[in-house]
Amino acid sequence: MSLFERRQQFHFDIMSKVICFIVFILSHTLIIDGQHVQTMPPQYACTASSLTLRCPAGSVIVVASAEYGVAQVDGSCSYTPGDCLADAMSTVNCISDSVTCSIYATKKKLPECNNQYGNYIHIEYDCVPISINDPAKEYNVCQQNSTDITSDHGILKSPGSPSQFQLTIFECFRAIHAPDNKIVRLWLTDLYVSSAESNCPNDHVYVVDNVQTFRHCGTKRYAYPYLCSSTILIQYKTTTQSSFYRGMRMYFEIVDRSPNDNCPNGSVTPAPVTTTIPTDVTTAVPVYVVLGIASPLRSFQICKGESHTLQCPANYVVAVRTNIYGVTPTDQCEDHDASKHCVLAIDPTFYCLQSCTYMYTGNRVIPSCSNKIAAYRYVEYQCIPLNTELVSPNTTCPADGSKVPIQIDSRGRFQSYRYDSPILRKMNCTYRLKTKPGNIMHIYALGISLTDYSSDCTKNKISFIEDGETAGADFCVERSYRLIYSTCSNEIDMRYIVTDD
Repeated sequence: MSLFERRQQFHFDIMSKVICFIVFILSHTLIIDGQHVQTMPPQYACTASSLTLRCPAGSVIVVASAEYGVAQVDGSCSYTPGDCLADAMSTVNCISDSVTCSIYATKKKLPECNNQYGNYIHIEYDCVPISINDPAKEYNVCQQNSTDITSDHGILKSPGSPSQFQLTIFECFRAIHAPDNKIVRLWLTDLYVSSAESNCPNDHVYVVDNVQTFRHCGTKRYAYPYLCSSTILIQYKTTTQSSFYRGMRMYFEIVDRSPNDNCPNGSVTPAPVTTTIPTDVTTAVPVYVVLGIASPLRSFQICKGESHTLQCPANYVVAVRTNIYGVTPTDQCEDHDASKHCVLAIDPTFYCLQSCTYMYTGNRVIPSCSNKIAAYRYVEYQCIPLNTELVSPNTTCPADGSKVPIQIDSRGRFQSYRYDSPILRKMNCTYRLKTKPGNIMHIYALGISLTDYSSDCTKNKISFIEDGETAGADFCVERSYRLIYSTCSNEIDMRYIVTDD
């Protein structure tokens, strides 16, 4: 065991049999006007059953990836490293502006997995705004004599979308431009035009950067992968009329470019490189530190033989959201795209504190990808604060069994009763976490240890319950800093149960 691992083990051992997590509220005042995309926790369901995706009001569900999985562990309905995965986007039909979408996971044989039956489906999705408070950030894709769009986020629509569909007199063009050190993230949140002809010659939306072109027609919602160019060109054309058609709507955000995004030369003006190991350290105080909240989601990709250092500000720690190895058709390092690459998501092999370095030696064999060697490693993470205000009462459960109300403004930290004591007390409490209407909550684990290093949560656990009845996952052991739950509304019940002390 390395010195780092020993220190890390000690850090968690002294918190044995306690619970602590942190809550952040995504409100309309945290970043710009609060109307930004929220990446939701992955969802799982056994085959021959359904699951429901949910988003807060004012946003729409855009599924980024859907995969069937053949479980190595009998009876498992969630991903385990080594499971064989196959594309399942054909099962997704989330094409309305509803805040919910139900998906049925059909039990079927998977040719990619030696014709074995899939055991579960794995869905990753975003909640994307469909309206915006600032009218100046709503753009018409067909506006004549238009200039490049340079705002930090906004919505791009076709004329008359969605209720007064219009044909285009000519091919419409609109460009979104970002500084060279940033990129455009893009979501197609609604498309309903004709799909009568193959290759979409007369009715379509194109997204073009310097590396690739995306073409869509018919009915579609789509989360675009990493776009290399700092200028993205949107082309839109419709020549077929129907009373059912709605046209096109997109949402975009301007975000920091990954320091080693592996984009081809010529797609951007490259920034000077001063070190061999790029980091995410900035000299200016980030706005999230000023506000005392979690950072936006960050990502990086490393190829064979490369390294990347993650560095958070003081009193912040790294919470890894995604850790993926990718096999490409060419066996070369390409931009991460789960829809085109064979990928394997695994839990982090070590835990970061304020900083850590990720490396890829280039010898990771992926059994579920025909035993090929991964061409890259892709990681998404956030920086989360440790020292926020305490919102939990240091009291036992009410004798009458009533819920304990906890009002949260923009952030807060929850600790169990007698958190500093190594001895658990038998408890059965329900806490009602509540924030302002129109907001949702992201809940991060700082350390949960309700069992003696066992993942059996039958006796001691916490669980989150939506709408007073929809129960989420149970948690009893969590020794890493990570996002464990995102709410669908501004209220949620949290049950804290200890029956075995």
